[in-house]
Amino acid sequence: MEKDELVKIWSKHLSIEVIEYTDDFFFLGGDSVDAANILIEIKERTGLELPLSRIYTYSVLNELHGIIQGLTEPTLGANCNDQ
Repeated sequence: MEKDELVKIWSKHLSIEVIEYTDDFFFLGGDSVDAANILIEIKERTGLELPLSRIYTYSVLNELHGIIQGLTEPTLGANCNDQ
């Protein structure tokens, strides 16, 4: 998932037009319902099911994006043969 795609998801569910990568979900007024809806949309777009606690632990957009990328991107060299 691209970072700008996550920005659009936050913008949609928080009803805020401009969101920065360094914005905090809770400082923007996010609550548990918003968090659940954001996670549902992330799952629909990526197939990745994150627990609600991820937004509470990684409440800055950049942080949450890093978690998503770490869980969806293949590890570099994972398919290399060491011969």
